[in-house]
Amino acid sequence: MSAPIGPLTLEGYIQQITWIPDQFISGIPGMSGTLGHDRVIPAHYCVCLSNIKIIDNSGDPGSFQDGLRDEIDLPHPKNDQFLQLGMYIRVVDLTILGDEGGSSTYFEQIEILNN
Repeated sequence: MSAPIGPLTLEGYIQQITWIPDQFISGIPGMSGTLGHDRVIPAHYCVCLSNIKIIDNSGDPGSFQDGLRDEIDLPHPKNDQFLQLGMYIRVVDLTILGDEGGSSTYFEQIEILNN
């Protein structure tokens, strides 16, 4: 199992964005954790944030660092253009948990600070 990331609050510019629909993944017999079970990865935006600014890092920041860029999956049920290229956003109370079968991202809210 990988170490949890967060909770933390961060801001950044959306440099790249792709919406990915629900994906079914078959489990691998005999494997531990979620890797051994059928699962659905919920629909989400895959976002590359640039010029990241960590506002609150009460939890482990993982690979997120001030001034750098990083990729993050943000669960969202439909491709409704809620998030768009060039927006400056804040992700509040971001937490990422995972194991051999993948990771799950949780957050309290996304604030659009500039679009």
